[in-house]
Amino acid sequence: MTERAQHLAWCRQRALEILDGGDKIAAVTSLMSDLLKHDKTLPTVPIVRRSVSVQLHGTAQEIRAFIEDCTET
Repeated sequence: MTERAQHLAWCRQRALEILDGGDKIAAVTSLMSDLLKHDKTLPTVPIVRRSVSVQLHGTAQEIRAFIEDCTET
């Protein structure tokens, strides 16, 4: 597994743990914040836009899907 893939997996794991704790907004915020901690996982503008949209309008299932599918950074 590459360094980028490892970091991305770590970001997802942390976000999913927060989501499982019931905080949908913090889960997405954590994901975005953690992506910024590695130069190879910096979020693109479309990812940031989707993150805001899913935070505002997404169900827990939609947020989980966003986190699990977040590979385009």
